[in-house]
Amino acid sequence: MRRLILLLCLVVPGVAQTIEVRGGTTLISGEVPRLFITAKPEEKVLVESYRVTSSFQPGTYDSVKCLAHAYATFVADKQGRIDLDTAVPLGGTYAGADPLGLLWSGERVEWAETGVKPGEVLIKAGTASLTLTLTSGRDRVELTDVNEKGLNGAFAKPKGAAKTLPAILLLHGSEGGSQEDARASAVRFAQLGYAAFAVNYFSWAGLGDIPKALVNIPVETLTRARDWLGTQPGVSMDHMAIWGVSKGAEFALVAAAYLPWVERVVACVPSSVVWSGFGRAPAEGEVLSSWQFQGKSLPYVPYENYDQVLQYKLSAGAEHALSLSKATEQQRAAARIPVEKSNARILLLGATRDHVWPSGQMIPEIEKAMRAAGKADQLKAFVFPDASHFICGTGAELQRIQLVLNPEGHNPSPDATARAGAKAWAETKAFLAVQ
Repeated sequence: MRRLILLLCLVVPGVAQTIEVRGGTTLISGEVPRLFITAKPEEKVLVESYRVTSSFQPGTYDSVKCLAHAYATFVADKQGRIDLDTAVPLGGTYAGADPLGLLWSGERVEWAETGVKPGEVLIKAGTASLTLTLTSGRDRVELTDVNEKGLNGAFAKPKGAAKTLPAILLLHGSEGGSQEDARASAVRFAQLGYAAFAVNYFSWAGLGDIPKALVNIPVETLTRARDWLGTQPGVSMDHMAIWGVSKGAEFALVAAAYLPWVERVVACVPSSVVWSGFGRAPAEGEVLSSWQFQGKSLPYVPYENYDQVLQYKLSAGAEHALSLSKATEQQRAAARIPVEKSNARILLLGATRDHVWPSGQMIPEIEKAMRAAGKADQLKAFVFPDASHFICGTGAELQRIQLVLNPEGHNPSPDATARAGAKAWAETKAFLAVQ
């Protein structure tokens, strides 16, 4: 359950308004709040939000509790109504009509007691108030931890489903797998109506007997995960889908190229090439790739000098771009993921100011290969201008608390990232819903 508070109040105090919320007072993660305010005709109204969150301390991995504050001023229409879906603010922490603006645009402010309670959204307008609850939808799904030989993660499906459910595998990024994150990911897609298996394909901390470093991960891991899904009651293996984010998006595209059973792929901030593995030194004679297929390491692009990233001298995005430029033509050609071999339908989601790797520049390479193979109709791609790597949520994530600041500049826009996230999530749901 997430923690959020919205406070709505007037610029001119003492004038009561009414607040209306449509769709119920409980919002599942990914849903958009439908809020309306009744005020005097053409009256200015200040809308504020306060959200309890955590923020990483600069230069450390330690987080502290903090308060995020967002605000926007609106003018009621001639009927005295403000629809926060469509109303354009006069000013505030975000610009333009945006029903999620008060959720993602909060800026860190000095801690103060605001009455925020875990999991609540307290809405006030003058003397009127109501409370919303934000939830992951965990109470609506059946959730099972998976820890079998060579297979780890979390499986979720809607409670009491009356029909067979489409299956989807979910792949995390280079942060590595965790049981908590796998559960959250599985619940997120299960509450949309999927039998969702979030696969931990490696974990820095160690989970079961899966690898502890991202080195030569067998592509066949996903076949084992698919086979496990096929043993679960009420699960349809037709239209088998994979969703992956970042390194998981690279893995998803590799799977599409090498595994004929993959029918749909959503690759959010993907790579067009295989990269070097990392996390441990190679064994004697070992090829240090990220992935292997049928026991053979896949060709990869080596890193030029990743220590510069660890020393905060270069962004990860710049290091990946540098490594691509320094790789030989033969290395790049060998490492390219041959997605055109796949018969899967593919959705690509990237960003022009991706600070982890240049997804916005690599997506056109995938499009080019698919066009050359006569498979452009299998592909749908979006590259979002000025957005960062963080577009794979629902659009409601706080974007101003942890600003992305690259050592070389050219920083992504939090506004563009938030709106790209909302669009990417909408496109993901629509793409997966088509059978």
